[in-house]
Amino acid sequence: MEGKIVMHWVPRSLSRRALLVGFGGGVAAAASFGGYRLLAEPDVNTAPTPGVLRIGRRYLEAVPEEADLGVLLALLPNGTNPERLAGGLSDLAPAVAEDFERGRVVLLTGWLVSRTEARAAAVLALTAQR
Repeated sequence: MEGKIVMHWVPRSLSRRALLVGFGGGVAAAASFGGYRLLAEPDVNTAPTPGVLRIGRRYLEAVPEEADLGVLLALLPNGTNPERLAGGLSDLAPAVAEDFERGRVVLLTGWLVSRTEARAAAVLALTAQR
């Protein structure tokens, strides 16, 4: 269904290979549409893409208890702030990798992203509204 938020946690029994194949397909799709810049190299002159903001808004809708900037920043790795996130998500690579390893991923309307990525996108969506 278009516009429906689908969110679930991937069970630990999911094979790493299946997860990587699915994730690789998502990255390929993102590249072809110019959308979500997963683990992009920092670029202070680049505003978050519409795809990142869309994922952030969907996450906020799906997890309303985290729809607060202070709450989200507390759940992200230390030192994360909106200014650093606006430059790219590469600083979050270790936390993202750990999320995928532990099955802490969220499927938001076709995008399989780590909780860390979803929360970072949500921070950017909240700050873009200001």
